[in-house]
Amino acid sequence: MQFSHHLMAEAFNKNSSEAPTAPGIRGYSADTDPCETEYNVRPWQLMVRPRQAGCFASQRDYLALPDVLVYLEHYEGSTVLSGHTPNDMFAVVLPYTGSGSRYFDRPPASGEMLAGFDSPVDVRTGTQHRHLVILIKRTFLARELLAETLLRLEQQTYPRWLTVGNAGRDRLTAIVTTLLESTSNSPALLCSSATIDAMQSDIAQTASTLILSGQTRVRDQSHTRRRRALELSLQYLREAMGNDEPELPRITDLCELAGVSQRTLQYAFIDQLGITPKRYLTCIRYHRLRQHLLLKTTGTVQEAALSLGLYELGRVAGEYRSMFGENPSQTLHRPAATEPFPANWHNANFA
Repeated sequence: MQFSHHLMAEAFNKNSSEAPTAPGIRGYSADTDPCETEYNVRPWQLMVRPRQAGCFASQRDYLALPDVLVYLEHYEGSTVLSGHTPNDMFAVVLPYTGSGSRYFDRPPASGEMLAGFDSPVDVRTGTQHRHLVILIKRTFLARELLAETLLRLEQQTYPRWLTVGNAGRDRLTAIVTTLLESTSNSPALLCSSATIDAMQSDIAQTASTLILSGQTRVRDQSHTRRRRALELSLQYLREAMGNDEPELPRITDLCELAGVSQRTLQYAFIDQLGITPKRYLTCIRYHRLRQHLLLKTTGTVQEAALSLGLYELGRVAGEYRSMFGENPSQTLHRPAATEPFPANWHNANFA
């Protein structure tokens, strides 16, 4: 079976004139530009930064169902991923391979995995990094689980890291990899609604049962407050970016929203993402600049930079080059993309 080269959401473009022919879609996407990856992994809100400029490649081997998305993700070079998990979705990450990879500034211990709702993201991949990702819509979990079970799931995953044991983690990994393999070998499986329902239920039930039987790490009160401040700040930024607001909020706005001092917010960003709030906002501006240049939504580099608040024009080219390995003018003069970036999976119409 031949899979499309482009991203996970491509098959679910809500503006497409053709409705999906099956309730599930199997595919593959590959990127050589970090900003393209940022678009292609939506509904994640991520900033993707290669540690070495000009050295980047990522791939995703995915199975997209109406309420569940699973994929094996591969980063060839060392890359920093920071941001926030999708809104109203339960995210599970199963570390797979990768020398030197770190999640929240430490490598995963034996029998651990990450899971949670509306959580910050801080991943520093090593070379040839692979991990399995599961996304489950909250609305589906609300139908699949009892209300008290869903509440326990939210409480159990609040600390992020979960110790579920090697056997439990391997069992969930096996279910996901088997689904990816079986749907690749037998595409007809994705034409049956009953089969799709069974696949989604198996993933949700296995993941929730495993997590509820696991152990969490106890966090002190200051750590919980910092994390909450970061979550509110990232949610605010996500909404601003999702609405294509021309101006990003100021740090004082984030402090007011989170109800914390500037110092606490600073600690929260450094503790959770390894970067200050000011630097994070600067990185967002440069990534948005690259997206404008890639999509040809502006006439000149200067116009795009000024529209994003990058007024120190003498520094823009150097900073941009250090992040992306080329000058902004080189990006602008590339041939325009033949198609716009597709719609998000979570907004897809499977009718």
